[in-house]
Amino acid sequence: NIDPGTAMSGFLNEIRTVPGVKDAALSSSIPGLGFNWNGAAIRKASDDPAQALRGVATYIDTAFATLYGLKLVAGKEFADVTTLEETDDEGPWKVIINETAAKNLGFTSPGEAVNESLDVGGYDALIIGVYKDFQWSSAHREQQNVVFGRTTTGGQISVRLTTNDFGEVIKSVQAKYNALFPGNVFNYRFVD
Repeated sequence: NIDPGTAMSGFLNEIRTVPGVKDAALSSSIPGLGFNWNGAAIRKASDDPAQALRGVATYIDTAFATLYGLKLVAGKEFADVTTLEETDDEGPWKVIINETAAKNLGFTSPGEAVNESLDVGGYDALIIGVYKDFQWSSAHREQQNVVFGRTTTGGQISVRLTTNDFGEVIKSVQAKYNALFPGNVFNYRFVD
């Protein structure tokens, strides 16, 4: 039996070879469908737990920000985290937050938040970057405090196309999916 994370990474690489696919990214949730961790308590590690903010969190891979056009305003992208110390899974959870979270946590600028420690739902975290605020959910919803963690095994794949021949691309992607995940249902949706 193949590990599900390895299978998803393999499928992602297969998708990238399909003609008409510009790029693809893994995540644990996708824009428009909410986050996979709603109501996370977020606070500076040194702050009183009673002062925690309500926030949301999700996991993304190193291609996600580029695919969705997220703009880094301070710090590093997950793709730029390369040293052993930076990628050490034993240390604090490396996260990128949005501008709203940085402001609501009391940082005077996005840059001030970088390399600061957080407590996110009881987990030690280290801010490595800050994304410009963006609309993840409805445009009618107030901007949320967002925390992104890095994943290599997310359960959602987003694909950006370079063609208007959606039907042919979908057929090719579905064939690769069926070969790797026989018997599983192939679901997809469009985001504009």
